[in-house]
Amino acid sequence: MVLNCDCIRDILLCIEEIVKPRKFAVFIDTELLKKTNQNTLRFTNDSVIEDYQYQLLTKYSNKELIYHLNYCVKDKLIDLRNDSNSIAIIVEDLTPKGHQLIANIRYDSVFEKTKRICKDLGVKSLSSFVQVAENVTSELIKSHFIS
Repeated sequence: MVLNCDCIRDILLCIEEIVKPRKFAVFIDTELLKKTNQNTLRFTNDSVIEDYQYQLLTKYSNKELIYHLNYCVKDKLIDLRNDSNSIAIIVEDLTPKGHQLIANIRYDSVFEKTKRICKDLGVKSLSSFVQVAENVTSELIKSHFIS
């Protein structure tokens, strides 16, 4: 699957908003849940998934969302609870690296400029995206003091 930085940003912003002390973000792999027929999971409104996941699923497929959640774990952007499993991804918090990335790309203007530069350069990896975002942020800070 091709890496989608829009999806990663949306996931990180969602987690940042949802997670509080003793409150975790839970994402359900709805396709895997249907395959295993484990309908014992229930959340708000007698639904199997939370409203924040519904909102993400209006923009991304379940497969894309779960792929990018797992990618965020592997790239150490989010920490999972030990009781996470293949059906229920239970996010404890963003890591310091995840907080740093979202701090750099929170605002649309910075995010869009970062994406445009990555596209112009032909870079597609997350590490390159992070580096470009850091440089865009750094240049914005420098220009503020120069002007």
